[in-house]
Amino acid sequence: MDVPPKTRRYTWNNHRMGAGNITKRLDKILINITLLFDFSIGYANILTCSASDHFPITLTLENHRPLGPTPFRYSSLWNDIPAVAGIVYNSWIQHVEGSPGFISKEKLRKTKQATKEWAKTKYQQPEKVKKEIKNNLESIQRAIEDNGLSQENK
Repeated sequence: MDVPPKTRRYTWNNHRMGAGNITKRLDKILINITLLFDFSIGYANILTCSASDHFPITLTLENHRPLGPTPFRYSSLWNDIPAVAGIVYNSWIQHVEGSPGFISKEKLRKTKQATKEWAKTKYQQPEKVKKEIKNNLESIQRAIEDNGLSQENK
């Protein structure tokens, strides 16, 4: 069974301008129909491309089982932000009673909690910029699919 794409229509482009521009759906994802019985949702996603003439495709299979909360991830981009150094410093200067292992664990927990709160409320800019760039690239590629490649959108 061919999995229909959720996003773009075409998976290949010859990158020529004007009337010579050709776009086709050459690449497909084929799955066995019994695989869909194990998952409630299955779709293909044609991603944006920059250098190749073929667009990458991903297959997403979901069964909507709750997996729990998303784990906290520290971003290395935060190393250059003075506010994060202050958060870490303030978390580690707090007095905690207990064994050395317990003290370290509590200070790490407080650092994680404070950093997580800061990231949710104050630090959303890089993700926002990344999303805007991705949306802009997708709209350009859709325009190329619909109208062909021209000097204006090259």
